[in-house]
Amino acid sequence: MQAQRFGYAVSPSAAIDTEATYRHLADSRRRARRGLFVSFVVLAVLYGGGAVWVAAAGRPGWVLGALPFLLLPVVIVPMGSLQKLYTVSVLTRWVKRGPWQVWPCRMEALPDKAAVHRVLMLGPDGTVAREMWSRVPVRIWVGRTDGLGLLWFCGDLRFGGVFAEPGGSPVWRAEPPAPGRELGAAVPAASRDDESSIVADLAQQAARTVFGNLLGG
Repeated sequence: MQAQRFGYAVSPSAAIDTEATYRHLADSRRRARRGLFVSFVVLAVLYGGGAVWVAAAGRPGWVLGALPFLLLPVVIVPMGSLQKLYTVSVLTRWVKRGPWQVWPCRMEALPDKAAVHRVLMLGPDGTVAREMWSRVPVRIWVGRTDGLGLLWFCGDLRFGGVFAEPGGSPVWRAEPPAPGRELGAAVPAASRDDESSIVADLAQQAARTVFGNLLGG
């Protein structure tokens, strides 16, 4: 594991065993299921009321003609909650596969992708060990001076995985860049002396990180 070769801290068990990670995903799953339930209640009220109106008006032919449009809410209304449930399931699969790894990172904007950021995972000397593309939560994106800071990573540097803020929550996806869009592994992320010292300090913090609040610990 590259993080271990750099001397960075690695959690002693799977990332899901971190209490904050487990609770974050459990809460996200609960909210998505609640949203799905509300969606079905709304559909039941909508179609139940429509059925009563049609029966009272005696216009079944009108209903048959408008059927394609009437079925649209069945697809659209629950879509958001279903997408959230799918996202939580993907995140959960990743955090069950391996431990958290602590990485110094630099986050940069992608010019043609407003909601997606380039996350450079740095070696102790400031060079880029791996690049990931990720929808970094807004609070974390705007809260890091010059985009520098520690992130926790769980996954495979070849195929992606998930990031989390130190502590294990929130959790979000990390994916390899599109082919031909990588910066390159040898590109230094810290080109100025002050940035180099910051990265060196982050690398020391990454090595000294202690994982607490583990489930069953």
